[in-house]
Amino acid sequence: MKQSRRGVLGWALAACGATVVSGPVATWAQGAYPNRPIKFIVPWPAGGSADIAGRLYADFLSKELGQPVVVENRPGAGANLGVGVLAKSPADGYTLGQVSIGTQSINQFIYPALGFDPVGSFEHIGLQTKQPNILLVKKDSPFKTLQELVAYAKSNPGKLNYASPGIGSSLHLSGAYLASQGDFQWTHVPFKGSAESIPALIGGQVDAVFDNLSSSLPHVKDGSKVRALVVTSQQRVADISQVPSVLETGILKDPIYSWFGIAAPKGLPPEALQRLVAASARIFQHPDYIHKLKAIGAEPGGLQGADYLKFQVAERARWSKVVKDNQISIQN
Repeated sequence: MKQSRRGVLGWALAACGATVVSGPVATWAQGAYPNRPIKFIVPWPAGGSADIAGRLYADFLSKELGQPVVVENRPGAGANLGVGVLAKSPADGYTLGQVSIGTQSINQFIYPALGFDPVGSFEHIGLQTKQPNILLVKKDSPFKTLQELVAYAKSNPGKLNYASPGIGSSLHLSGAYLASQGDFQWTHVPFKGSAESIPALIGGQVDAVFDNLSSSLPHVKDGSKVRALVVTSQQRVADISQVPSVLETGILKDPIYSWFGIAAPKGLPPEALQRLVAASARIFQHPDYIHKLKAIGAEPGGLQGADYLKFQVAERARWSKVVKDNQISIQN
């Protein structure tokens, strides 16, 4: 049976948690959107893994929609600044942006104020990409496996430390979560990004580093200065198949991913939202898009609609507990 145009529209909007609106907006002429360039906010500095992933999506979206998609970097406050700008932008389909595990699942529990509602301020278009984290030690470290590191930490409480790109980052929380699940203690040492934490590891200033795989992949492949103990993915990563998944160790029962999603301000015209959801679904499954993500150590996300919202709920529950148990907070 052939579906009506309104029926198809209702299905697509229901899939992303939106409401079908009647009246002039709902009858906006199909094909009218977009008719001018779209701004895409990346709430991170240019050149990092988040920026690379964001620009990759923007490039594919431009091809899908037939309009330029212009990336605007708005870093600051753990991505709260750029995502706050996104939340307050006109809901006309011409401003989209990147959200993350931090802005959607962590920051609300560690910052006194965000300036946006991680759920209610946005149309949640989809999970763009995810990437595992990786635990590194110095090449000449006595620890050759995670099990050896945990055994030492249990016998010597508080003597080991680990670095991350900053207080409240998903990598900071990954270390705290690992310690709680492995029943050991170590001290967190925050740095201003991987550009500082990796040299600190190599220089012997810290015992270990939690980093995103994409940032550390060149160091791990080179192998002359650092040793990877585990990746936090479900399975081993093909490019570094010698590194075990953390699940193989038995210390964690579930993987850890840093992830990024695509969002728009709440209240988009229904047909704009429908087109963005459909275009993103095609992008997430495009072989070239997937290949380019894997080249930087990332994986396609692909979740949309109710599945994506359930994923966010589960992530908030997981990381809010880690924040509370470790009394992590940041003052604006």
